[in-house]
Amino acid sequence: ASLYQDRTREIPVRSCINGRVIYKSKKTGVTYKWLEKGTYEILTIDELLNMESQSQKFLHSPWLMVDDTEVIEAFNLQGLYDLVAKVEDLDSFVDMSLGEQQKIYNKLPKTLQNQVYNHICFKVDSGEIDSRAKIRELEDLVGRELEY
Repeated sequence: ASLYQDRTREIPVRSCINGRVIYKSKKTGVTYKWLEKGTYEILTIDELLNMESQSQKFLHSPWLMVDDTEVIEAFNLQGLYDLVAKVEDLDSFVDMSLGEQQKIYNKLPKTLQNQVYNHICFKVDSGEIDSRAKIRELEDLVGRELEY
């Protein structure tokens, strides 16, 4: 409720996917661009509310993450952000047991599953993961064959 009281308050919003994210506000016509993972733009609460009404993909896929506990709570994002935190360090995620990985991976939105898959492919291609047993385990996790 307090979000609606201070709609001009500015909130840092960062990209959490590899690649570009572009949002054009239908209300103001302003275009916001996040050109790579980890970049920030500052949006007002009013603009975040507009974004949310235009498409929930931005914040619930999540392509973007807000750095404000009040907004996280108001948009019911905490559970999703907790999952994202578990895969943000993809190296640690890959080192988890298959059971732990499956509990997390199966709850991830498709966007993040694809990021995990791409990271695993890179690690296999580069030889960082070269154990056939580990590769088979990861294939079971992602439900796809990894070429090696």
